Amino acid sequence: MKEILKLSVKKNASIISIIPNLLISQNDEMKILKDNQLKSYTLRSADKHLLFASKLTPGINTFTTNELFFRALRAIAKKLDIKLNNSLIFEFLFHANCILFQKKHNFDFSKNVMDHMDIDYAVLEVIQEKIQELSSPDFHVSAFTMKDYQILYEAVFHSALQSLWER
Repeated sequence: MKEILKLSVKKNASIISIIPNLLISQNDEMKILKDNQLKSYTLRSADKHLLFASKLTPGINTFTTNELFFRALRAIAKKLDIKLNNSLIFEFLFHANCILFQKKHNFDFSKNVMDHMDIDYAVLEVIQEKIQELSSPDFHVSAFTMKDYQILYEAVFHSALQSLWER
């Protein structure tokens, strides 16, 4: 998104001149999403996308929460035999931090979002179990609702489906 804005505000920018650059940028992003370097703590803590996402959830210590949620995601992936890639890591951490943000500020962005889903409750149970194993003074997972777990289920399920399609 930042790249689109940068390209579009240039003085002589036109849609014709922007499209090739957007395609190159999109190609680069797709390579990043398919990769798995975010399994490394060092790369995760310095990743520009995760740092930018922290600006979207002010008041949440995303350095701590990202690590806790990453541990839960790693355990979920192991138990469900899902391959971890950057796409899954970004999506899961983003949604988990958004859930914490809305809990902290008493928002509810997800009303009726998951009502249409056909859920594998065994998978949902694994996600719930691994999240409940977390503990930190930065957040209380006991405040998580079934809807919150369903959002994380959707993040895991969506990435797992993408991985299957790419095989």
